[in-house]
Amino acid sequence: MAVSAAISAAMGLAEVVPEVVGWLGGDDAEDTANRVVDTAKSITGADSADKARAALKENPEQLARVREALLSYRAEALAQETERLKAVNRTIRTEATADDAYVRRWRPTWGYVSALTWAALMLGIVYVMAVHPQYTAEIINAVTNLTPMWGTALAVLGINVAKRSQDKQVAAGKDPGAGILGALAKRIGG
Repeated sequence: MAVSAAISAAMGLAEVVPEVVGWLGGDDAEDTANRVVDTAKSITGADSADKARAALKENPEQLARVREALLSYRAEALAQETERLKAVNRTIRTEATADDAYVRRWRPTWGYVSALTWAALMLGIVYVMAVHPQYTAEIINAVTNLTPMWGTALAVLGINVAKRSQDKQVAAGKDPGAGILGALAKRIGG
């Protein structure tokens, strides 16, 4: 996987603003990297990330302004993520208190369906490879093409399992904790 020019430039700026290193992963890495580079260039007046880095090394006041702007951006991003997680939590709580049995049991249903589908797929692959070995390469390519679909299905299953574990902790009277994003938001937001 190639690293984009924006992420590479932001990593260069991490030499003077090291906190950005932890921000350059995940789905929004490209946007975050662009924001880091654009902020540094804007405050320093430089036309490249390398020149901005050099200017920030020489000017602590500009460095402080860049850090302040980037921390404000990050706090805003964490606040938005916190709101998204609160909405997910409200949905799950509503689901847990629903009178409809299926609404309460969709998570186990998803798990069983995923497991059965996975088993059927694997049995089918083994069958075709054993009975028609000439199609092995095609089968492997076909399974590779299913990676995004299985990635989504297993991500939903993983979230369901993690959430069910939290539900059990709450039911047992234990505090499941805020998680990484919740802890960061609490530290930043106070």
